[in-house]
Amino acid sequence: PWTPPGAAMARPPRIAVCRTPYWAAADASVQSSLIETAARLKAAGAALVELELPAMFAGMNHLQVAISAYEFYRALS
Repeated sequence: PWTPPGAAMARPPRIAVCRTPYWAAADASVQSSLIETAARLKAAGAALVELELPAMFAGMNHLQVAISAYEFYRALS
């Protein structure tokens, strides 16, 4: 359910930080920003879980590109 800003939550939010097989390709400033943001959320009381996808997910990037290209074409036609 929606919680108004400033209202107490029944339980802390659960947040997963997912490192994809492309994590190493991200700029160092992007990586550090994500890590810092995760640390701040944890310090604020969020339940933080670090998740690393298996290497098999690396081969799926071309599928996402193909699906997006089709959807862009349909949306703009």
